[in-house]
Amino acid sequence: MVGFFYAAVLLFVFVDVHGTPFDDVENYIEEYQKGIDELLNLGDKYAPEKIKLEDRWQYNDTEVIEDPEEYDFIIVGSGAAGSVVANRLTEVPEWKTLLLEAGGYEDEITRIPGLSLDLLGTKYNWGYKSIPQKNWCFGKPDKRCVLEMGKAIGGSTVINGLLYTRGNAKDYDKWADLGNKGWCFDDVFPYFKKVEDAHLKTYDTKFHRYGGKIHLENSREELPLTETILEAAFELHIPFVDYNGKEQMGIGFSQGSTKEGKRWSAAKGYLNDITKRPNLSIKPFSHVTKILIDPHTKKAYGVQYLKDDKLYAAKATKEIILSTGALNTPKLLQLSGIGPKEHLEKFGIESLSDLEVGTPLRTHLGFPGLKFIFNNTKVKGRDEKKT
Repeated sequence: MVGFFYAAVLLFVFVDVHGTPFDDVENYIEEYQKGIDELLNLGDKYAPEKIKLEDRWQYNDTEVIEDPEEYDFIIVGSGAAGSVVANRLTEVPEWKTLLLEAGGYEDEITRIPGLSLDLLGTKYNWGYKSIPQKNWCFGKPDKRCVLEMGKAIGGSTVINGLLYTRGNAKDYDKWADLGNKGWCFDDVFPYFKKVEDAHLKTYDTKFHRYGGKIHLENSREELPLTETILEAAFELHIPFVDYNGKEQMGIGFSQGSTKEGKRWSAAKGYLNDITKRPNLSIKPFSHVTKILIDPHTKKAYGVQYLKDDKLYAAKATKEIILSTGALNTPKLLQLSGIGPKEHLEKFGIESLSDLEVGTPLRTHLGFPGLKFIFNNTKVKGRDEKKT
């Protein structure tokens, strides 16, 4: 992160020096040094947090502070799922909801799409890595893959690559055929349209709409070579498609969850406008370590969470909703006594339900695509810079 800003400052200085020379060299050097110091401090601001989930054990003998409020619902995690659930539940004025998030708020740095990969090494990512792999991640130490998992109000939508892709209808239909009622494409399609506020150049109007919570647009960076590539695809009889429309095989403009070129997270869409609802309480930097479960009835009635090095307990009369992602959800369940008994006993956790939680756990294969570098001097008679 510091390296990126340092480069930006050097670029600024280069332009300034060659455009309008400084009259006072000493003041210039002083301002330059001040800028470097600010960048170094900025690096600490975005550094990953050193506290690990396992550190919760040191709080076992800590006095638990009871939350004086009683809630109808407690939502753990404010990402793509949790932010939506919080928005919808608080539409009912009589329901009081607590939203707990281990991370903090996004800022202007996280809104820069080009920094998505840099954000993986900051406090906005949990910093998880896979176990050593046999056939993957050969370029990583010990062949351990980096796992992206957002730690912020907005979850992984604060650090992801921003591409909006629904997938193929046949995948959803297959899930339904396997017994997952309500997951065929015809069932989920209305919800895809409902979330969208689509401002796209070219798209199939049957598959998109305006007015939803998530703003969509095409990349605002239009390279002159784009038109040439599209013409080449046309000559090769490759169809131009809206890949979130009827067909996915072809060529088309990428679609992303941005607005005016800036990241549009789930928090921007679903939380920012409802923070003043009296029945919603959002607590950032609140790291849930355990679900409180009655051992006799096996019913969850609350959660424990760390905040400012203090251990709190909050209770809910209706439901505890976990929206903590594919990794933290099974881990939190296991820490609460729900999981493989033999595994839990190794860590001294009392087993409440001997279930195969988190086994097996797999994630999708990631492929960033092919990248091409064009070194042209002219395109259709126009002078071009190297791209």
